[in-house]
Amino acid sequence: MNAKDQAASDVAARPPSRPYALYVLGLLAIGNIFNTLDRLAFTLLLEPIKEDLHATDTQMSLLSGFAFVIFYTVFGIPIARWADKWVRKTILSIGLVGWSIMTMLCGAAGNFWQMALVRAGVGIGESAGIPPSLSLITDYFRRRERAQAIAVFQTTAVLAMVIGSPMVGLVASLYGWRVAFFAAGAPGVILGLIVFFTVREPLRGRMDHLDPAPTAAPGAAAGHGHGVELGAEGFWASLRVMFASKPFLVLFIAQVILGLANGITATWTPAFMMRVHGIDIPWVTNILAPTWGASGILGGLAGGFMSAHLVRKSGKGEWMILLPALAMMIGVGLQLGFIFGGTVWISLACGCSASFFMSFKNAPIIAEALEAVPTSTRSLAGAMMLIGANVLGQGFGPLFTGMISDYLLPILGKADAIRWAFMLAPGLGAIGGLFLLVNTRVFRKTVADS
Repeated sequence: MNAKDQAASDVAARPPSRPYALYVLGLLAIGNIFNTLDRLAFTLLLEPIKEDLHATDTQMSLLSGFAFVIFYTVFGIPIARWADKWVRKTILSIGLVGWSIMTMLCGAAGNFWQMALVRAGVGIGESAGIPPSLSLITDYFRRRERAQAIAVFQTTAVLAMVIGSPMVGLVASLYGWRVAFFAAGAPGVILGLIVFFTVREPLRGRMDHLDPAPTAAPGAAAGHGHGVELGAEGFWASLRVMFASKPFLVLFIAQVILGLANGITATWTPAFMMRVHGIDIPWVTNILAPTWGASGILGGLAGGFMSAHLVRKSGKGEWMILLPALAMMIGVGLQLGFIFGGTVWISLACGCSASFFMSFKNAPIIAEALEAVPTSTRSLAGAMMLIGANVLGQGFGPLFTGMISDYLLPILGKADAIRWAFMLAPGLGAIGGLFLLVNTRVFRKTVADS
């Protein structure tokens, strides 16, 4: 190794300065905003796209779900495994530029099949986004800081609703939905280049030794395998080790169930409000999406910071799961108020409150999942958690809702059809919350305050 390579290796192994770690987190968070905005634009503009392409609710569900998630899944696993072995910041940069270009091409689609093709391209690109980002966060922040860092990273995705939705709505109102896709995708190309040229690739696991690992309490589940490296073991061996961890398995199942509920809410809320309460696109993009997004941001931050605070204060690791599970049950009740609220403002208030409590789970669940696996599989673990939420959540959840709505349409009419189809969301949310409560004992471990 020459002097230049040795110097680069030394830099990669050293803990980063606090300002630089926050700078990297900021870039990753902005990338997550664009990751979300590119998908959010389709949901916000679902009604005019449906009219322009002469599509049914079922077809629109396929475009918002399967056309995206199938390719996200097929490419997501090998890309995540690639990120566990290669340069993560380069993979993220390629993904950013790729999905941003495909988002712009959504505006050029002339029919259902063309839109399905470019949506598949968005899915391929975005599969290279979050797993490398989560893995990088674990190597830029100490164990005790990861829940907060991941909370910031994940809640900025909801920030896309606050700052991106009005932009999408304004451009769509002035120039049409096609130009709005160009406006949503273009900034991601620039960000991809910034990430490539300014982010340093860190040594894997360099922050793990700075904090003591949690120890299982008597009678609780065994340890999570912190700091254990898998080396060159293959993909299937990595999966076996990953799912042999009971904490990871529990979190994965919960992620699947809650992903179904979240997929329904994320996809069909604007259309629900337009059909049930008669609001228009400017109302959706300027009032509904920003207030809903702000609630999700506050809830995501509250979940990440409050759960970490309770763990530190009590020394009991199960608060990372118990608090989000309890918040989820509160959110389910509020979501019923959203569905059956008599006025648009009651629905908005209940829906935003539900979004606040249901967002508590985001950071703690991901942070615990990454802690439950060896350092050499964290990108893959992040991909599996996203696949659990997105394949079923963004795939089956909206699809089943659209199919039920189409079936009920001639019987109940447009408003009541979508209302009763939407009932899938709180039902699945209740199941997921109860599942976490029943399995809280799996996460009983003593955490040292360091």
